[in-house]
Amino acid sequence: DGVYTRKCSKWMQESYQAGHVMLTTSCTHALEMAAYLSEIRPGDEVIMPSYTFVSTADAFVLRGAKIVFVDIRPDTINMNEELIEQAEEMKRFHPSSVNTIRYVTLLRGYAVEPMFALIRMGCGEAHIDNVSAGGLFAVVDVETGVITTPGIRRVGSRLTEYPSHPDSGVPIQGETVPRWQEVRALAQKLAKIVPEQRYVGWDFALTEDGWVVVEGNHKPSLTSIQIALGHGVRPWLALFEG
Repeated sequence: DGVYTRKCSKWMQESYQAGHVMLTTSCTHALEMAAYLSEIRPGDEVIMPSYTFVSTADAFVLRGAKIVFVDIRPDTINMNEELIEQAEEMKRFHPSSVNTIRYVTLLRGYAVEPMFALIRMGCGEAHIDNVSAGGLFAVVDVETGVITTPGIRRVGSRLTEYPSHPDSGVPIQGETVPRWQEVRALAQKLAKIVPEQRYVGWDFALTEDGWVVVEGNHKPSLTSIQIALGHGVRPWLALFEG
């Protein structure tokens, strides 16, 4: 590394409070490093969009991974989450949508702090669980995986609570999200892989083979958690600055 490479690495490390920063000569090299740091093992399944560069797959093939290509959504050019075959434990809430967990983490130094978690479900004929598309959400206890609030649906300024899902009749409040400790462990691992993004909302879906990552959201909104809790979360702002 030259003098300016070292200067740049040091600046990024200090600015983003990262444990270590290594500059690469290309995105391909960065992907190969990410595959290595993700502890990908031979036989691990890696899902990626079909519309991508060859090097996207090569980085994980080098680690012995099995690549599974998924069709993309034309509006986002990313993986089409509607094609995820979810496990029955999550499907039962609303069979026509992929029901997910939004697990929000904050990286403070080397420690990963779970901020909050939500379970999100579709409603009516919707194929997505987005709150903005009329889906339901409820708070999940980050330690136990127990759903602590009724399902909440927001349409404009109107809020409606549902102890059970209005379509399937499946109870919401008091239920426990299956395999919850796997969700926690996966979120902890992912947060450390991208330390430059200290505050991330991870979306997970449950398949028959376990939890998979749908996406990571930079600076996820606090609106839903404040609605569900019935109060603001101003004290959290100090954590974001620390």
